[in-house]
Amino acid sequence: LLKELARHEMFKLISRLDLEKEKEIALSANATSADSLSAVFDVINSDSADFLTDGIERLYINIHFNGETPDFIGIATNDKIFIVDNDSLFFNAFLKKLFENTKEIFTDNSKRLFAYCLKNDISAKNIRFDISLAAYLLDVNSSDYSVRALALSYNVNSLKPEFKNEFSEAFYENNKEFCECLCLMKVLSDRLSAIITERNQMKLLTEIEIPLAEVLASMELYGMKVDPDGIRAFSEMLSDRIENLEKDIYDLAGEKFNINSPKQLGVILFEKLGLPAKKKTKTGYSTNAEVLESLAEEYPVVSMILEYRTFTKLKSTYCEGLLKAVSSDNRIRSTFNQTETRTGRLSSLEPNLQNIPVRTPLGREMRKFFVAENGYKIID
Repeated sequence: LLKELARHEMFKLISRLDLEKEKEIALSANATSADSLSAVFDVINSDSADFLTDGIERLYINIHFNGETPDFIGIATNDKIFIVDNDSLFFNAFLKKLFENTKEIFTDNSKRLFAYCLKNDISAKNIRFDISLAAYLLDVNSSDYSVRALALSYNVNSLKPEFKNEFSEAFYENNKEFCECLCLMKVLSDRLSAIITERNQMKLLTEIEIPLAEVLASMELYGMKVDPDGIRAFSEMLSDRIENLEKDIYDLAGEKFNINSPKQLGVILFEKLGLPAKKKTKTGYSTNAEVLESLAEEYPVVSMILEYRTFTKLKSTYCEGLLKAVSSDNRIRSTFNQTETRTGRLSSLEPNLQNIPVRTPLGREMRKFFVAENGYKIID
């Protein structure tokens, strides 16, 4: 049942049926199956990991982050798995050498790897494969591109860990999810790589998607410069207009009520003022945009309510929402997701910088608050 649900990516149902434990069993069953490979699992310090930077052809890499700081890096080869501790003194020097001397780096999240390298002046030009991006190209309709979910979906075997010592075994148990993913990365990467090659999509992955991941990492790191004082002034102006509109709406309605309550608004418009009701739902009259827009030309109060909604949305979502996201250097840093949409477009999260208003003149004012750095210009 678990394998069948995983094949159809019904991960919520797996969770609802409490099959998470079976998921663990399935992964470990894969790991101990007859055709699985074993790998020596060891934990080392970056100052004793020089042998990993001696021109190895291919490495499978994943970094474990605690916030923005990496705790350790997991590195898999054909028959060995190493956890390299972040001892801070040698870690970045080790990473720099590792990235420069390895011909091919396979990972599961190239954007995160690019971001860390960009921050720390490490050249990461040898990233040749990204599990999540490859899986996205193979199936844009999936909702989960994690290593564990993909391992179940593609029914791949894990590298079976053979522990170097008790310390490495304890480390594995304490960081089980990360270590299990690391054990799966090699086999999963090779499987996806074969399918991508078979479907003639390798060029798309290596020449468009992975380079784009580096561009997005730099965009997230650099951020968008804004004018917070301008946003605050605009927000205050909106507050004044909202206040004036409230007074005018109350005057026309003949009483105060909660304009944001569809139920109260429906009673005022369609019972007290006798406007023609277009739709009625189980909870009362419909006051959605379509209904109000059909009445706005004939009834000034409806036109004012639509304006009120526009201004309150601008103030709460855009002015207040964006001001919360402004950092100390007056920049907003969004997350750009490459594997979210079904059409290949990007999506932007926390905050969404792809839905700044443009349809109304007042909405377009918001765009003026995204500004260029001194000496630069914004172009399109």
